[in-house]
Amino acid sequence: MNEILRLRRDASWKDGVLLEGHIQMRLDKLSPGLEAAMTLLAGDGADEDALDEAAGEAGLMALQMLLRNLETKGWLERVLPGVATLVPVGHQLVPVLVRPSQLVLSRFAYVRRDEGELVVESPKASVRVWLHDPSALPRVFAPSLDDPLALLLLRAGIAVAPDGEDGFAQEQWQFHDLLQHARSRVGRHLGDYGGSYRFEGRYPPPPVTRPQFEPSFPLARADAGDPLSQLLERRRSIREHDDEHPITKAQLGEFLFRVAHQRETWSDEHQELSSRPYPSGGAAHELELYPLVRLCDGVEPALYHYDPAGHTLGRVAEPGQWTMLLLEYARGAAVMERPPQVVLLVAARFGRVTWKYESMAYSLVLKHVGVLYQTMYLVATAMGLAPCALGGSNPDAFAAATGLDFYDEPHVGEFVLGSRVG
Repeated sequence: MNEILRLRRDASWKDGVLLEGHIQMRLDKLSPGLEAAMTLLAGDGADEDALDEAAGEAGLMALQMLLRNLETKGWLERVLPGVATLVPVGHQLVPVLVRPSQLVLSRFAYVRRDEGELVVESPKASVRVWLHDPSALPRVFAPSLDDPLALLLLRAGIAVAPDGEDGFAQEQWQFHDLLQHARSRVGRHLGDYGGSYRFEGRYPPPPVTRPQFEPSFPLARADAGDPLSQLLERRRSIREHDDEHPITKAQLGEFLFRVAHQRETWSDEHQELSSRPYPSGGAAHELELYPLVRLCDGVEPALYHYDPAGHTLGRVAEPGQWTMLLLEYARGAAVMERPPQVVLLVAARFGRVTWKYESMAYSLVLKHVGVLYQTMYLVATAMGLAPCALGGSNPDAFAAATGLDFYDEPHVGEFVLGSRVG
């Protein structure tokens, strides 16, 4: 059975440009042979022999480089006719370069039903496998290297080497934690993301306030004139920055100190704990702040890490394609005309939580992100800055920008900060 390669079904190719949603990729100066191969891929697809024939003998090496480039950027599907299709989910895939001597099913893999067919996937990968033939399901649970379906599963991270998921970075993740992390962020899911209003026209929206229980009675109100009440009432998400008078190094330093400096540390005889201005379950304080600076008076544009113990910024990465992508994600999520002056990228040293907590670890991390956001809002409001919490970004882009392991210190939040207009 020959494997068919084809362009992903939600993408188009025209005039040298690949397009899917808001993602595009330009292919410049293709030879006639590569143009012919691209035409096959954009149609019904072709096996590698047909693609080699279209490219011609002189173009074989260039064809392999093109196919590898397309596949690692999530533009290609692989089809076993009548059996299964490997479908890219995101646009940044990690190719499997080594074929192990033995395969087992990943402990993160799962099977579900979607659109009348079985889907096999894993939150570890930006691809999924659609099973067109339900009778092939037993082959998923016992992958064999001489089975073409198993090779698809290997590419998808569904089949792995027996020791392929050893080590603390991956063992600390339970199935439900990694699934929630991967599927609630950009990059490892398929379909709309964010405010898609998917039930509009099908169901009425729930009311802004639930119907009151009866009997009820009135409660005392807070003094609207006290400082805390005024601060809470003034808190707003502000999506416009004054680039003529940007946030300053002193303001950024004061903000980070008020929000996240380390006040003290101690041991509970199990692990070292700390105290910071915002609460953390078990005093684990797994959250790390990475200021991505585009415009700050006194601070060069770059990606930094905030050290809460020494109250310093360490330079992590120079401006580049990944930092620009993260800035663009933030601009789009905040619905800003220009990129924000500073994006505070929030990562989690997940092992700080999983060392103690089981089953609830990832949900606890998200609770910590929430209380950190509120602390950031109140501090920024008190300082007269422009704050805005965001709901999602791309953890794979963060890992690429920082060089950090996706599983060891995942990207879990982002917060826009800058100077107010006027």
